[in-house]
Amino acid sequence: MSQGILSPPAGLLSDEEVVVSPMFESTAADLGSVVRKDLITDCSVISTSLEDKQQVPSEDSTEKVKVYLRVRPLLPSELERQEDQDCVRIENVETLVLQAPKDSFAQKSSERGIGQATHRFTFSQIFGPEVGQASFFNLTVKEMVKDVLKGQNWLIYTYGVTNSGKTHTIQGTIKDGGILPRSLALIFNSLQGQLHATPDLKPIFSNEVIWLDSKQIRQEEIKKLALLNGGLQEEELSTSLKRSVYIEGRMGTSSSFDSGIAGLSSISQMTSSSQLDEMSHRWAQPDTAPVSVPADIRFSIWISFFEIYNELLYDLLEPPSQQRKRQTLRLCEDQNGNPYVKDLNWVHVQDAEEAWKLLKVGRKNQSFASTHLNQNSSRSHSIFSIRILHLQGEGDIIPKISELSLCDLAGSERCKDQKSGERLKEAGNINTSLHTLGRCIAALRQNQQNRSKQNLVPFRDSKLTRVFQGFFTGRGRSCMIVNVNPCASTYDETLHVAKFSAIASQLVHAPPVQLGFPLLHSFIKEHSLRASPSLETGVKTDPGLDEDTENEADISMYGKEELLQVVEAMKALLCKERQEKLQLEIQLRDEICNEMVEQMQQREQWCSEHLDTQKELLEEMYEEKLKILKESLTSFYQEELQVSCPEPAPASY
Repeated sequence: MSQGILSPPAGLLSDEEVVVSPMFESTAADLGSVVRKDLITDCSVISTSLEDKQQVPSEDSTEKVKVYLRVRPLLPSELERQEDQDCVRIENVETLVLQAPKDSFAQKSSERGIGQATHRFTFSQIFGPEVGQASFFNLTVKEMVKDVLKGQNWLIYTYGVTNSGKTHTIQGTIKDGGILPRSLALIFNSLQGQLHATPDLKPIFSNEVIWLDSKQIRQEEIKKLALLNGGLQEEELSTSLKRSVYIEGRMGTSSSFDSGIAGLSSISQMTSSSQLDEMSHRWAQPDTAPVSVPADIRFSIWISFFEIYNELLYDLLEPPSQQRKRQTLRLCEDQNGNPYVKDLNWVHVQDAEEAWKLLKVGRKNQSFASTHLNQNSSRSHSIFSIRILHLQGEGDIIPKISELSLCDLAGSERCKDQKSGERLKEAGNINTSLHTLGRCIAALRQNQQNRSKQNLVPFRDSKLTRVFQGFFTGRGRSCMIVNVNPCASTYDETLHVAKFSAIASQLVHAPPVQLGFPLLHSFIKEHSLRASPSLETGVKTDPGLDEDTENEADISMYGKEELLQVVEAMKALLCKERQEKLQLEIQLRDEICNEMVEQMQQREQWCSEHLDTQKELLEEMYEEKLKILKESLTSFYQEELQVSCPEPAPASY
């Protein structure tokens, strides 16, 4: 038998995630050579509906990624060094002109006939040095915050060279906040009176929640107070909490849980009055009107803050401890393959001031250093995430979890400008991660232009791109804010940033990932379950309701009894599906075992035939050897007899 036992393809058992769908199809095609065709048809029938819903792009998925450009003003010290050589010029609200200065590498290359001295780049919108923080927020990020309040996920990241104004754009100052504090202010101003006060639902993984009991809720409050109060340790807060619980219990409080929350509130009011008075409220009162949200929905807001330093993840909201060495975090995947940071602290916040205070705490833990271009340069990528839980009904049903992530990327800088070894290592890691981000965006753009030939997007080559992967592949949307330093000495790095952003501006938003399950209303109609009268009336009076609106209204418009019927029907379908999968597995195992038995029988027959052939050859060979041995012995003894018994000499007469 010439063909041996086949093994499954190596990619089938790999832990690496398959990013591009055509590569998954080719893997399935390779597997078809191992499994019989009659079983492949059964598998394709099961997965057809899910693949169709996930791979077919929607009609409104042609919107390009927003790329905004912001030019910072020149400092007096830079004007004294004659950095203003008109190398960065705003032609109109969408076009930027870069003119190479005389001492730049680009100018020297153009003089040798390599490249050009003048470049034009197009952006979604360009903002000059005269544009303030409020105007920039209202014209760019405000609509994204509205989308987050409606249930969408957004990633906003700043990109540029060192000392180009990225951190100022994200955070700003106490008196003039950036897009992060203004986003917090708009969120809390829009959700006044609809905030869920108790942190009994906590986000975990990438898009899930867990229920917390009373003890866990108290631990969450103690952890937050430890962060807000800095020097006050968790043991002291716990002691104060127990004391307040005891006092309230002696006064006849019905619930120890309520007394614990009351004690925490009193501690919070006592400590926050002295530490939060220094904050100005100007940024907390944005110039835009609050966003209208449904009145029957309550919201629970959680925040996290971490950094990526030298390709290691650190939590910037760690409670104060005596340990000097910071704990590194792991980047893991949930059961659906979505990345998340394991053991990351999510803190429940009640107002924008608490979030701003936690941001300041995280800034103290962030990695900063003095470099050639900036005396206080951030040497890590910091990600501040705001996760909003949309609670509905008395049972705290969560139909949506939306997230707003703002990333302050570390600035790119020439490695040769760094003198010390640590700064050189930091610059190398920063440039490597930014280069990987550029490769991922270029690969995504190439795959969108040429759908027949899909390339692998290298998300796993960097922790930064792995964290961003969901926002580029359909779990949310992304926006880039390019910050430009108009100094002539940094023109070559600015040109590289503009070229990178030009590729990102051609990127199209990925279609949203849809689950392979039917809508709830379609499911109920299919299984003849009765809906509430209000839902039936609403469906009849508004037949033109689109799918997204219907999907959003499904859970809210059905009653408890109808939802329980749906759960029971889904349980029955799940049991049925499991039985079908079990039968399919049994069939697959039987066919594989039959093939193995058949191959072993063929192997045994081949070995038996080969053994008989070898036996015959050995018999012939040894018979020939025996014949040769017999002839050799006969000739040998004849010669011996002649020597020992010579013939007598003839007699003479």
